[in-house]
Amino acid sequence: MGIITRLSLMFVCTSLATCAGKSRKYDWPKTVDEASDLFIKDLSTDERAEFAANNIDSLVEYHFTTGMYIRNEFGLWGENASLLKSCGVSHPDECSLVILELAWKKVRN
Repeated sequence: MGIITRLSLMFVCTSLATCAGKSRKYDWPKTVDEASDLFIKDLSTDERAEFAANNIDSLVEYHFTTGMYIRNEFGLWGENASLLKSCGVSHPDECSLVILELAWKKVRN
């Protein structure tokens, strides 16, 4: 199962509250660096390789899947103002892309 599919399923699971204890609601990352590290930590070795193989311009393809997972899991819809501020943007959609881009740079190094 690819990264987009697996993280989409994780999002659905978290959204439907069927995975008690999986949400990071009470220990959300406060910085882009923390968020990208947590995102990477959730990836298997194969998913890291798949993610790293992308072109930076193709990360926008993750918007409705992995990006949605990040926005919801890290509290970007208003509750986690610290992370939004750290992203340097005002909208959760933009912030999730900033997190994805930093994570992509990290897995490529």
